[in-house]
Amino acid sequence: MTVFAPADDGHADLSTHDSFLAGAPHNTFARLRREDPLAWCAYKGGKGFWSVTRHEDILALNRNYELMSSARGIRMEDQTHEEYLARRTFQETDPPEHSRTRVLVSKAFSKPVVGLFEQQIRGLCDSILDAALAKGCFDAVGEVARQLPMRMLGQILGTPEADLDWLVETGR
Repeated sequence: MTVFAPADDGHADLSTHDSFLAGAPHNTFARLRREDPLAWCAYKGGKGFWSVTRHEDILALNRNYELMSSARGIRMEDQTHEEYLARRTFQETDPPEHSRTRVLVSKAFSKPVVGLFEQQIRGLCDSILDAALAKGCFDAVGEVARQLPMRMLGQILGTPEADLDWLVETGR
């Protein structure tokens, strides 16, 4: 039987990807839930961020966009206003704009429509996972998570196969 034992000392620096190399720093998150569930984390490459570690706090803040707004940006790195506008996504909007956009796109993400793409998505997942697993050691974000949405979008838009790598890189 495999027993999971987090390796972090409970004080991982959440602002660096290195703290996640051996897996999520579960001891740090457990300590924060106990001691500082709404912790401010300084970030050398930007303005810092809140680490919200309790489920009930996440739910409450998710419903209170006036207190914790996604429209102020969701990236840790500092950006100019122009960069923010150029990279802004649906997740970086608050009501009423978010609600209006959601109504416009909700039908495109309904079960019947998504069902039309299921086999295509499964095939794409298979090829992405096969390529990543063949490497033995890989970055799951770069080799898997970043690939699927951009490659699927490219296929839907009719992007030539030769340009999909560029689309994935550009969509970072």
